[in-house]
This record gives sequence, structure tokens and C-alpha cells, in this order.
Amino acid sequence: MEGTIFHSQLKEQASTLKEALLSFEQESFASAKTSCRKIIEKIKQIIGEWREVDRSESLYDKLKSVVNSLYSFASIGGPHEGITTQEETDFILKNTTSLLFYINSLLKNERITQTTEK
Repeated sequence: MEGTIFHSQLKEQASTLKEALLSFEQESFASAKTSCRKIIEKIKQIIGEWREVDRSESLYDKLKSVVNSLYSFASIGGPHEGITTQEETDFILKNTTSLLFYINSLLKNERITQTTEK
């Protein structure tokens, strides 16, 4: 992660991911989960302005579904009602990390179409 240059829209989320990783290492699972939820929430906002990924509306719809599902999954426990376990937090953290790198690649390589573009 240290060697990765993040798109300007994701710099804050990259920093939040570092915090999440540190929280996880310190076994503060609720805090790590909350950080992941914040990252996913921002990603939801970013992709909400998109229409296509790799010139495909279907791929975009599937990505949007994955993001929404991960956000929903990350919204149980932490400061919200529910249980927060190490295994669950690890799953959310790994998926959030992968999602952040994927969105970064899409943005940096201009593989998305905005809703305002034709």
C-alpha cells in the first residue's frame, strides 16, 4: 500500500485504510470496522456519479451491488448494534482494501464513464 499512488478522490480513504489496519492489529475491531464503513460510504458516493465501468452498464451495476452489500455487511456491529468479531472484521477489512485498490485503478486508468458523459 505504501508504494501505491492513490487517485486524488481516494487519498483520504487511503489514509483511513491505514488507520483501519492499525486498529485491526491492535485488536480494536469495532474501530477497524467503522473505518472500513467510512471508506465504503465514500466509494458509494464516488461510484454514484458513474454510469459505466469498462464501457459496461452491467459491470457497473454489479460493482454497485457489491459496494452496497459490503456497506450493509460492515454496518452490523462496531458502534451499531450487533457483534464484531475478529474474523468478520478481517473479512470486511480485506474486501474494503481490495475494493479501494480496484476503484483506484478504475479512476487512474479512466475506465469509468460519468453520468454526465455520453
